[in-house]
Amino acid sequence: AGKPLEPRFSQLKAQIIRGHEQQVKDSWYRLLDALKHENDTIRFSDKSIIPEVEFNSIKNLSADLVNEIRNRGTMIVRGVLLENEALKLKLDAEDYIKQNPNTKAFPKDKPVVYELYWSPSQ
Repeated sequence: AGKPLEPRFSQLKAQIIRGHEQQVKDSWYRLLDALKHENDTIRFSDKSIIPEVEFNSIKNLSADLVNEIRNRGTMIVRGVLLENEALKLKLDAEDYIKQNPNTKAFPKDKPVVYELYWSPSQ
């Protein structure tokens, strides 16, 4: 946890919502309901909730799939690189990280995300 924000931020928030307290509460409860629905969708889904697309069919997506991608805000694109090309890029990135030991990564115990910018394999 970081340092708390300066008091001026809570004053600004109070100023912004003044006169709209009920709308803010209603909005909060709508958000909680939407999150509960989304959590249930994720929990009870029998497939990945992140849409997957083959690169060679990316220009011919169905309207349903486009809507699902918009709803999720992300997608996995498969078949962009040949497997051996992808493996080489991965190995190059690992070498780059070894050569740059100050590269930030998380989680600290077993990193899966590295803060790499402008590395050759990117």
